[in-house]
Amino acid sequence: MSTELLRLQGAQTDGRTANVRYRQDQLQSLHAGLCLRAEDLCTAVAKDTGCTATEASMEFYTAMEGLRLHYDGLNFERELKNEYSVVDDPENANPNLSLGVGLVYIIPSNISPLNAAMAPLTAAIASGNCVALELQPTLRTLPALLGAVLLDALDNDTFAICKSRPDDLSMLKNGTLVDQTSSEAIIDGSVRVLKSPSESRTVAIVDRTADLDRAAKALVTARFSFCGRSYYAPDLVLVNEFIKKPFLEAVLREALPYLDDHEGQESPHRDISSLKKRMTQAAADGMADILSLGSRGSIVDIKSRSSWLLEGKVNLPILAILSVTSLEDAIDYSNLAKDYHPVTGRPYLASYVFANASTAKYLAQFINAQESFLNGIPPLLLVAPPKPLGGKLPQSPSQAYSPSMFQVLRQIHGTRQSAVGLSGFIEESSSKLIRVARNELLDAALQPLRQTGQAFQAREVGFFEQGILTGLVVFGGPVIIVFVGGAFAGARYLYKLLR
Repeated sequence: MSTELLRLQGAQTDGRTANVRYRQDQLQSLHAGLCLRAEDLCTAVAKDTGCTATEASMEFYTAMEGLRLHYDGLNFERELKNEYSVVDDPENANPNLSLGVGLVYIIPSNISPLNAAMAPLTAAIASGNCVALELQPTLRTLPALLGAVLLDALDNDTFAICKSRPDDLSMLKNGTLVDQTSSEAIIDGSVRVLKSPSESRTVAIVDRTADLDRAAKALVTARFSFCGRSYYAPDLVLVNEFIKKPFLEAVLREALPYLDDHEGQESPHRDISSLKKRMTQAAADGMADILSLGSRGSIVDIKSRSSWLLEGKVNLPILAILSVTSLEDAIDYSNLAKDYHPVTGRPYLASYVFANASTAKYLAQFINAQESFLNGIPPLLLVAPPKPLGGKLPQSPSQAYSPSMFQVLRQIHGTRQSAVGLSGFIEESSSKLIRVARNELLDAALQPLRQTGQAFQAREVGFFEQGILTGLVVFGGPVIIVFVGGAFAGARYLYKLLR
C-alpha cells in the first residue's frame, strides 16, 4: 500500500474529519485556493479539452457552485444539537447520526475534467471522509495544476493525490470507490462502488405538440457545445414524422453558429477526417442523409434503424435524428432497440422530452431513463459527470454527487423508544395476566386498516370474466327467452286442454 493511503488510514482512525468545524475549514481553504488560481484553471481546461473560454468558465462555475452547496449544507449548531439530543432528552430523543464512510478513492473522467474531480471531492469532504484523488501523469495541463492547488489548500493528512492506481484496494472495504471511467479496477466484491454509467446513452423525443424552435435550440446547443463530448449531449433525437421537416429546418438554423469555425480555433477532433469518410459511406449505403457535414460537426437524418450511427455512445458533435410514427413507437424503440444498452440493461443516462404537458408526462413516465427533463436541457448539466446508479439523485441536476452518498446512518433510540414493546407482557408471571395480555394483543392485531374512501370490492371482474358474461348474455339470453316462452305456451295449452 502506498504511503499516501497509509497516511489517510491513520487520519481516518483518529476521526478528525468527523468534526464539522474541520470540514468547514477544509472547504473554505479549498474555495480560497481555487479562487486564487481561477484564470489558470479555466485556461488549462480550455487548452486540454478544446472548448471555448466561456465553456471553460461554465465548468469552473459548476465546480465552485457544488463546493458552495456542500459548504452551505454544513451547520455546526444543528449537528451538535442532534448529536447531544440523547443527553439533553434521554427519554424521547431519536437522532439519526450521519457519519462518513471513512476513505473515498476517486477515479475521475477526462471529460469535463475539472468538475469531474471536484464534484465527488467536495461532497466527500463535506460528508466527513479522507479522500484520495487519482491524477496519473499525462501531457495535459490541468491534472498537474489541479493537483498542486489541492495539495496546497487541503490538509495532506486527510487528502492525497495518487499518481498511479494501487494494486490493492482492499482498504476501501470500509470506504467507497468513485469510478467515472468504467475502468477495470480489480476490487473485492465487498467494496462499495459509486460507478458512473459513462457508456449509457441519452435520448431526446420531439413530439408533434412541441415548440419546434425551442426544441431545436436546446438540442443543438447541448450536442455541439463542449466540442460535442458531454456525457449528457443527446445521442439520438426521435422526432414525430409529421413535424420532421419544419424541425429539421429549425435545427439547421440553430446549428449555423456552431458548425462554423469560432474564436479562430481549428477543429479539436483529430479523427474528424475518418468520421467524414464513415458518414459519407453511410449516405452512399442509403442509411442516412447528411444534412450538414463540416470540420466542427454534423447533422444526420437517419433512414435505417440498423445504421451504425444508432450504436454506442456518441463522443463527437453529431446530431443524429430518426423519425417515429407515434408516441408508442418512440417509447418502444427507446426501450427495446439496441441503442438501449443491450448488455447491461442500464437505463438511459437521461431523456429530454419536448411536448405539451400531458404528453411530456406520459413519455417521461415510460422512457426507461435515470432522469428526464421536460422542454429543456439545463446548460450546467453538460459539464456534469454521469450520476452513479443505485442511489438517490441530488436535487440539483448539475450536481452528480451528494454528501449522503458518502455517509452511513446510525440511529439512536431514547429510553422511551427502547422500552416500547412486549416486555410488560413477557415479564408477567400470572397466567391470568398472560391471558389478558394475549387477548389485548390479538384485539390490537385485528384492527381494520384505514379506509381508502372508495367502496370496497371483494374482487373486480377481469377482462376474460367480462367476455364470458357478455357471451352468456348474447347467446344465452335468446335461449332462455325461447325456453320460458315455450314453457308458458305449453302450460297454457295444457290448462285449456284439461278444462
